[in-house]
Amino acid sequence: MNLSSRSDLLDLEEGVVVTPEDVRALRRLRQRPLRSLLDHPESLAPAWPAPPDPSKRPTAAGRRPFEL
Repeated sequence: MNLSSRSDLLDLEEGVVVTPEDVRALRRLRQRPLRSLLDHPESLAPAWPAPPDPSKRPTAAGRRPFEL
């Protein structure tokens, strides 16, 4: 990476140029409530798959009864 001149660097002493549109966007975002991860745990991990339908499980129809 080549820097053509010192003026290309961000001068933190001078500050960052902020447009009026940037200020409006920052104010709009500041007014929104923060979303808590504890309020929405589904965003932390995917949902578990649904259990299989019990009515579709194999049965022992037509077989000898189980005996101990």
